[in-house]
Amino acid sequence: MEYRTTKSHRVNRSNSLIAVAYSTGEEGKLHSLPEHEYIPLPDPLSFIRLATILPGEFDDDIRITLDHHVLKPPSRSKPERLNLAEIRRDLPQGWEAFQTITAHKYFFRNIKTGHIQWNHPDPGFHAEQYKAIPESDGVVPRYETVSYVWGDPEKSEVIIVDGPNGPNKLHVTKSLTTAVRFLRYPGQTRTLWIDAICLNQKDYEELNKQVPRMHDIYKLAWMSTLWLGTEDATSTHALRTFRYLGNQIVAEADTGLLFCAPGAEEDQWYDPDFELPWTPETWKSIHTLLRRPWFHRLWVVQEIRPSAVVQCGYERVPVAPFTEAVYCLYSKATVPDGLRQRLEQATGTMARLPALCFTRLLYRAATFKACSDPRDKIYGLLGLAPHKFAAGVNVDYEKTNTAPDVYAMAFLNHAQICQRLEHFHNCFPERSVTANAPSWVPDWWSDIPGETYIPAQFATTTSRAHFEVVYRDDTLPGNKSRPEFLRVLGVRFGEVNHTTKPLPPLLDRREAIRHVREWQPEDLNSAMYRPTNEPLRSAYALTLNCSIVKEREPDWILSSTDAWANQDFNDQALFEKGPDPLSSNPKTMSNIRSDVSDALQCCTDRLFFRNSEGYVGLGPAGIQHGDLVAIFLGCSTPLVIRPSSRGAEHYTIVGECFVHGLHDGIALLGPLPAPWVGIAAWAEGDRRVLRFLNTETQGVSREDPRLAAEDLEGWQRTDKLVDGDDPINYDFFRHEKTGEVINYDPRLEPYKLEKKGVKLEWFSLV
Repeated sequence: MEYRTTKSHRVNRSNSLIAVAYSTGEEGKLHSLPEHEYIPLPDPLSFIRLATILPGEFDDDIRITLDHHVLKPPSRSKPERLNLAEIRRDLPQGWEAFQTITAHKYFFRNIKTGHIQWNHPDPGFHAEQYKAIPESDGVVPRYETVSYVWGDPEKSEVIIVDGPNGPNKLHVTKSLTTAVRFLRYPGQTRTLWIDAICLNQKDYEELNKQVPRMHDIYKLAWMSTLWLGTEDATSTHALRTFRYLGNQIVAEADTGLLFCAPGAEEDQWYDPDFELPWTPETWKSIHTLLRRPWFHRLWVVQEIRPSAVVQCGYERVPVAPFTEAVYCLYSKATVPDGLRQRLEQATGTMARLPALCFTRLLYRAATFKACSDPRDKIYGLLGLAPHKFAAGVNVDYEKTNTAPDVYAMAFLNHAQICQRLEHFHNCFPERSVTANAPSWVPDWWSDIPGETYIPAQFATTTSRAHFEVVYRDDTLPGNKSRPEFLRVLGVRFGEVNHTTKPLPPLLDRREAIRHVREWQPEDLNSAMYRPTNEPLRSAYALTLNCSIVKEREPDWILSSTDAWANQDFNDQALFEKGPDPLSSNPKTMSNIRSDVSDALQCCTDRLFFRNSEGYVGLGPAGIQHGDLVAIFLGCSTPLVIRPSSRGAEHYTIVGECFVHGLHDGIALLGPLPAPWVGIAAWAEGDRRVLRFLNTETQGVSREDPRLAAEDLEGWQRTDKLVDGDDPINYDFFRHEKTGEVINYDPRLEPYKLEKKGVKLEWFSLV
């Protein structure tokens, strides 16, 4: 289809399916039309509205028809393609398989040569077993979707809706009419699903039923346009640059690793260390494009499909190379100042990771994403959310259903499905939307929902959560009650009895280093750390950087514990010289400077504390003397909680914390026996899971050496495909008689822990 702009006001009737029954003529006649009234959908769970855009030149009035259609997904007669695990199982020796980060296409790599290809290396392997069938094949009706930013909410524009009783007017926003003018064909109709037109925004009952279907509506469209806005002086150049770069690389879905694409003209551009030969003007055009509002809106995240095109003005680029290019630039070791954050936001918008759990989805897809209604931090992601979680969320736009109600419901729904408590990191005193809600209700209205700079400590390993909900006496409309107390089972570890001043955010590096140095214990180089029986210096060093060291994170380029703890004292050091200072090897010192940056990130807006049982930790800025440190079963991170005026056993959450010595289930099972250490390993869906490294053999196991196989009592370890409804840190066991599969270790159930001497108790969180 050829696109063109014209200033002509001629009406093109040659291919119109509906005779024009009303000539708008003067603008006054247009506004004198009666207001459009939506005809209710017969069944919002089956039907959708579609807008047919009638032909017209660029400046002609916009005319549409609205019709109801039953959306029928395709009935697949052919078997679905094999999953990635099945593909890998049948590969010839010397080959490995991956899937792309966009359309989840499979690609194959020769391990010896590094050669990448789209076709299976076995010529006899049937293509239908590994090549995806488009979701839209066989869908009725055939339609397109548009992903755009609403912009100014004022409905200052009018479009004409042609109906059986003549034309009506529908008030819409300026951003919508602009997009439609660029998308409208001059000589034929175009059928689109556009949310502001095809949803009756005043009908809560319809919205409540249609919003959960939006992901399917976008997914089943045969094509989608991601509308970034009109062109400017640099947008066309930026889009063409994205297209060319994206065609040179392939990004792998699970880890984001980059490879040279089959047939690429630039065989080095995928390399993170390769500097792209671009002019400052090209980099500026990319930065300008990524600043457009579309990349910062929450709703667009679920509106992307593999066949989509990114459009700015009349320039169009397929979404696959655009996304590959974004990931390539984000992986680069150096990019111009200010572009890194824009690229991070764009990756969160464009990414399509398999098996992404809700906790990681929040962080990756909703970081710095805006929406006008706080409830949409949940509703706007349902299309991408794990299946069971999404099915358990009731969309309700009634005013009595507040954002705290939605957040509490989502928190409990998630906890009940995955049997973990994974969202306490968004519980903190300085809350906005949830200020009057119980302290255990996460504030997902924050700029970075799901964010935490404290890495997983696996404090309770793969135990499941044990919790009860106590509801308030008052009843809301619809016979709903608000949850009030959350009773959780866990262990307490003493009262806070020493705190430092917190490290304020936004300090320059030199001032931040000076501030942290003031935290240093007086007995740093002389005392032993009683909880783990190691030098206090080592425990303090690992607290400041939350144990981000080579031994803990073997997948990253980091300093060893000894190098970090015994670094030489200079203007970059966070604590004074130790008894065995590190030599000033330039490469090692470069690592230390990077490690200091990681530590400052961990320390920002936090403080250093000690408690009555000898533990040291890094915790929220609001910690006070008398606060408690506790761990809850099914929760990976220790928490600081505060006794409540509501009475005994009632506490408010102050926030998550890092406590050296409460990692890897030490509090429940004791220290790991030599030569075993715990490591944080990558797993499906951007997860970090606890694994056990034998430092003598270098073998890695998922079996905890502190737990005996004979204690499984009828359970046996099993494997299953991990999906989004599984927790971040999982372990699968199957019952030998019933066949039931669980995602936690049955040897960590309360009665078994109590037999080991663990003092469990109930905490009522208010």
